[in-house]
This record gives sequence, structure tokens and C-alpha cells, in this order.
Amino acid sequence: KAIISSTDDRYNLNLLSRTVLTCKFLRWGCNNLNGNKANQEHKDKHGNIKPVPMIWNPEVFFDVAVVNGRAWPVHNVVRNRYRLRLLNACDSRFLSLSAWAVPPETAPTSFADLFAAGEELPIWVLGTEQSLLPGGPAKILSTTDSKANMPGSVTKFTCGNEEPSVATSPHEGLLMMPGERYDAMIDFSVTKEKYENGFEVYLINTGPNEPFKTFDLVDQDDNGNRVPFDTVGQLMKFNVAAREVRDDSTPPEKLCFDENPGGVAVFSSDDVKFHREVFLKEEVTVGPDLGPFAAVLDNVYADAEEGKGWAKPITENIKLHHVEEWDVINISADSHPIHVHQVKFQIVKRCITGASCEEGDGVLPYETGWKDAAIAYPNVNGEGEPVEDDNGPVGFTTTIRMKFDIPGVYGEYSSSHEFHLT
Repeated sequence: KAIISSTDDRYNLNLLSRTVLTCKFLRWGCNNLNGNKANQEHKDKHGNIKPVPMIWNPEVFFDVAVVNGRAWPVHNVVRNRYRLRLLNACDSRFLSLSAWAVPPETAPTSFADLFAAGEELPIWVLGTEQSLLPGGPAKILSTTDSKANMPGSVTKFTCGNEEPSVATSPHEGLLMMPGERYDAMIDFSVTKEKYENGFEVYLINTGPNEPFKTFDLVDQDDNGNRVPFDTVGQLMKFNVAAREVRDDSTPPEKLCFDENPGGVAVFSSDDVKFHREVFLKEEVTVGPDLGPFAAVLDNVYADAEEGKGWAKPITENIKLHHVEEWDVINISADSHPIHVHQVKFQIVKRCITGASCEEGDGVLPYETGWKDAAIAYPNVNGEGEPVEDDNGPVGFTTTIRMKFDIPGVYGEYSSSHEFHLT
């Protein structure tokens, strides 16, 4: 077996096409993003009015899917395996990606039409932002039975050996936060016997049309739709030709990568020189339909609604070449993208703050490569509100481990309320 130890194409994953897909959403026309002049000011928790520029919006969710600069594009492919470089370039929207094959000219107008007429093609994740996955790829299916709304699954393969699957929520596909990237693959040859005259594949999004909390809490309409299918539900379509084309690439389930992601060994707890707690907070706005005013970081829990912004003095002094472990404790009501500049890190674990958990808990198999971005989930109840005890929000902890080779900054990058803290 060939051991692939680099994302460099010289090591020859040998996939026919390398297509970069960047997905974002736009709104036609010139509109006030929130449609509310009250957005020009907000009151803090003490009732003090603070001026707010109109451009400051807590988050925005537009309604035109744009992939590689085109709205709802169509891409012609052949019956081969295609390598896709995926980037979620949305401002605030979390995406949940899956691929569905249907007969030509099916023209589904809803998720129900698509699921009834089609079959799901797995999305294979080969690598994360900074490396290939350790050992081999991960296979993602958003559901094991679309008609019965059954859970999805993520299955890791290591040099041809299939590991036990991890169950996910029904119709939870490849979950991507803003700014997150994945090296992925779709095999358009798997249905060649069923569709002799070619077929179409819809790349769809079942993520929310609102700030993301957890996938189980994504709102659904009376028909079970999480987002409108005709706007932000269908992202693009692949037309798969009927003709056969030789494919010399290795089937994904037989790929064998280095056991160290990208050939670089991960750090153990013994390597850690310092442990930090970083609290992720939202400054809450009091006003009609305004939502959170800003996201902030702090190194203390005290006063869960106020934290340190960009202009505050430096609080974290990190020694060069030290390995550190950070607990990013999200005490807000929403999931947030966390990005660490100029370093790569491993996601160690995720769990409710204060609970006992082991390394690997809460980390999906496709997140096990070297990363530079991670989802910080919240600890919320069934109503989507933060879980609290006598001291306030309990929080949810995402633990990351990294080595600081050069001076840098870290931050969170939903574009509407991005911040950085040196």
C-alpha cells in the first residue's frame, strides 16, 4: 500500500478533477440588513444607550447561494471521483452539506421531492485546513434512510479498515462553519449501473436559516424543511455524463494516509506547558429584534455579558515554542467559529463545562486532522437558551492544543462581529 503523507499532489491521490468550491450567499437589491432603524442605537444591561453604526449587525443571512462567483451554478462532470476543495465563505451561515443523485430532468422543488426521487452519495473528507486526516478518509452520510428521517453517520477508514460509525442527527451532513475548509471527494461513478443515461447530483444545505446552536435545534417548518429549498437549500447541481471514463484513482475506502495527520505527530498532554481558559461571551442588546450586539472574549468568567474587546490591554502572554492547551468556554446561546492565526491545532475534546470527559469526546472523525478553525458549541436547553446554575451560564468547552512557533493573534470570525485579541 502507498502511504500518503502530504497534501502535496506529488503523493498522488490521483483524483481526476480538483475543483475549488467556495460557497457564500448574497441578497439581490439594496436593503437595510435588519430593516430596523433601532439598529442605530442599543441599550446595555444597565439601560445606558450606546450609539451603534448601521453597518454593525449581529449577523446576516442572505438568500442567494453563490458558488465560485455564480448563483446556483451547474457543473458538468463525468463518472469519476472528483476532489473538491470546500470553503464556507458565508458571513454568518453554518452549512450542512450532502449530495443527492436523481434521474435527469427530475427538477425537485423541495427537499421531500429530492429525497423521494434520489439517493445520497457519500461525501468523503480527505483532509482539514492544515493536513490530511490520520490513517485515511472519513465517509459522511446525512441519513441512513431519508424517507424515515433516520440519523446520519460518519465512518472513519484507516488503510482499508472500517472503524465503527459515529451517529449524527438526521440530515446532518458535512457541517461547516464560516471560514472552515475541507479537502473532500465525491464519487460520481457509484450509480453508473442505475443511471445508464446519466444523472444529476444536487449539492444541498440543510443548515439553519438563523444563528447556529446545535443541529438538533435547527428550526423546521410544517414540511420538515430547515431552509427554503429553492434559495439556500440547493447550492449547485452536477450534470453527470452517461459516457464511461477510465478512473485510475484509488477507491477512497482503500486510501492509506500517514497515522500522523499530514505526517506531523500530534501533541500529547505531556507536551503541554500551559493551560488557559478563554470565555466566549455575547454582549446582549436590549431592543426590538436586534439580538446580540457583539461577541467578546475574556479570561475570567465574572460578568457573563461583558468581556474584553480589541481595544482592551493585552492579557495573554504566550511563550514562543510552547505547547498550550486552551479551554474555549462558550457561555453564549450560539455556536461560534474560533480561528487561531498562524498556528495549527488539534481539537482535543468537547463537553459541558465542568463535566468529566476524555480526549476525543465530541470530536467528529472528519475533524481529527490539523485544524486552524473549530466550532465552539453552546450549552443550551430545548428552547435554545443557555443552561444556567446559581452562578449563571454553565457553558460548553471546546479544548484545543497547539504549539506557538511564531508570534500571533487569535480570534473569532463571523464577519459581522469579528474580533481579534493579541
